[in-house]
Amino acid sequence: MSNRIDLNALIVFNAVMTEQSITRAADVLALTQPAVSNTLARLRLQVKDQLFFKAGRGIQPTAKAVELWGQISPSLLAIEQALLPAVFEPSSAKNRFRIAATDIMVQQIWAPLRQLLEARAPGVDLLAYPYRIAEAPKMLANSEIDLCLGVFPKLSEQLRSTFLYRSEFVLAMSSTHPLARRRISIKEFCSAEHLLVSLSGDPLGSVDQILKETGRKRRVAVTVNSFGAALALLRKSSLVGVVPMDLVRDAGSRSGLYITKPPIDVPPAMVSMAWHMRNDRNAAQSWIRKQLVQIASALDTRPSIKLDR
Repeated sequence: MSNRIDLNALIVFNAVMTEQSITRAADVLALTQPAVSNTLARLRLQVKDQLFFKAGRGIQPTAKAVELWGQISPSLLAIEQALLPAVFEPSSAKNRFRIAATDIMVQQIWAPLRQLLEARAPGVDLLAYPYRIAEAPKMLANSEIDLCLGVFPKLSEQLRSTFLYRSEFVLAMSSTHPLARRRISIKEFCSAEHLLVSLSGDPLGSVDQILKETGRKRRVAVTVNSFGAALALLRKSSLVGVVPMDLVRDAGSRSGLYITKPPIDVPPAMVSMAWHMRNDRNAAQSWIRKQLVQIASALDTRPSIKLDR
């Protein structure tokens, strides 16, 4: 048997690694499933490894497959990009972009993005996926989503990101809350019952870390997994909550609420957009990323709202 690796086998291997599915890889490559399986069988003999094993209804790569993909991914990426269209024509495109984002990001970005698509790319579909920071890197690596909008403390070498906008924080509570309409001390802040928007359900957030560093703590009495649910709950309870300023930016959203500055310094969240390196030069994804950056730049230049003191 020849020791030369078949280039087609590497392309098939790359597709299966990307899609984590022989069926999806076959669809992407316009091949039959038996053709993909036969190609992988030849590659297994050459690299002397199983490469993939069944895991539930899907497949998982072996350690050797992950190592191999990491070693040859730059070359595979160049091959993949060479086979993709060099240009993206929005007016005739039929792409579907899958973007993970929180409900507040969808609220801010989807309307202007949809308006742009209606005007320039009417055939393009926009799909919102739930944002879960712990799962986002895996979803990007497995091609379950194309982009993720969020706050990323650290990303793997295979992921890329670009800054979108700053999100500042305010303290919100019912306008009838005992702490409303006056300056709130740190002691009162820590003694209050807090609401936390936690997409994971974890009752600890960045505010808790800030308090811990000064020897303080608070009680998170309630968590919700969406920003949209937070304001209604704050209006109708004795809870207080540190929430993004964008959540209460318009007068309607502030109705029935008292909004002020937290008595502690809460740094703004730096919202970014992340994607997998294999899509760096994908013309369609480069285009949608550019549109998102332009839309987000308008969010980053908005003035702060006037806060009650």
